[in-house]
Amino acid sequence: MKKILVTMVVIFLLLFASQSHASNYFLWASCRTGGGACLDGINGSDIKGDGTNIALQAGDAGIVIMDLGSTTPGIYFYRVYASSAAESDPDVITPDTNPGTLRWHLIKTYALLDSPVFVDDITIGATGVKFTSDGDGAFTILGLGNGYDEDLLINFDDVENRIGITSTTGVTLIHFDDTMTVAAGSGTFVDYVNIAAAGVKLTGANGALTILGLGDGADEDVKIDLNTTANTIIVSSPTSSATVISLSALNLVTTGTIQGGIVINSDANGMSAAEMTAVGVRGTLFIASGAGTWILPTAVAGMSLCVMDSGTSHDLIVDVTTNDYIILKGTTLVQNAGITNAATATTGDFVCLVATAAGYWSTMGMSGAWVTQ
Repeated sequence: MKKILVTMVVIFLLLFASQSHASNYFLWASCRTGGGACLDGINGSDIKGDGTNIALQAGDAGIVIMDLGSTTPGIYFYRVYASSAAESDPDVITPDTNPGTLRWHLIKTYALLDSPVFVDDITIGATGVKFTSDGDGAFTILGLGNGYDEDLLINFDDVENRIGITSTTGVTLIHFDDTMTVAAGSGTFVDYVNIAAAGVKLTGANGALTILGLGDGADEDVKIDLNTTANTIIVSSPTSSATVISLSALNLVTTGTIQGGIVINSDANGMSAAEMTAVGVRGTLFIASGAGTWILPTAVAGMSLCVMDSGTSHDLIVDVTTNDYIILKGTTLVQNAGITNAATATTGDFVCLVATAAGYWSTMGMSGAWVTQ
């Protein structure tokens, strides 16, 4: 890099010398701005500063060699133009004294190289980045700033038709700004894909997608099989064996049909509202294998269930939670009143109820003589 810098200075001097005339000057400075020995410290009316009053004029050239860091030099080339442009360091420098319309303009340097080879590292900016080759088809980009200075190694050589991206500083995340779009086209992820550190893991195999939770909870998994059976999508939970898919308060609407079994629960001596809720009260059949009281949970519109004697003439009571009502065959009973078949219990007695509104359970079908408790 030192050889390149010296060469650029020599070329600049030769070019300037070949194109200048006797009235133009080449001036040196040790900084861009700040007066004194800086470029803007050159007096527009006395460039030598010795009282000879040689004025700055268009075509004069300047070179600034300065420290960008404790041991990092930088070089800037300037030429004077009568532009009256506003100062914008480092592109435009205005003399502090007697500038007139003259301004120092940064010379843009260009190089046309025929297949150049850099034998050392390339550093861009004192606190920018450094490019380093491993000499075998890979290069590393290393940050040189005042932060974490991570690195990224890009390997073009080791595996055919594949570019490897790794990090020697332990990088685990490459972040794209929210305004950017990552387009994979027809690319293929050969392994799994993690979305967020505590998000989900996507894995594909043989026409099926498996989604696994990566959070701090139960982290269930669900597999969507699009391949095994024609005209059928199979949903399962192969690893965590989840048994419930909850749609919360969402409605499920279809113009097709829904097929499925109902929950069946058996108990010998009745159940509390909490126990019935735990089993589920949306299409559940509660079988009474013994006499007892089944206390309905607080009615929420849409709940439904049946309570049925197992077949040995048990005395059953279906009661309500405090403040609820039962509508028995169209008649609303008094608040907090339950119903029973105890007076004339017969084998196979049952009653089915639907919560038609908040706080109201309505009988929709029954067998046996059910009366108010």
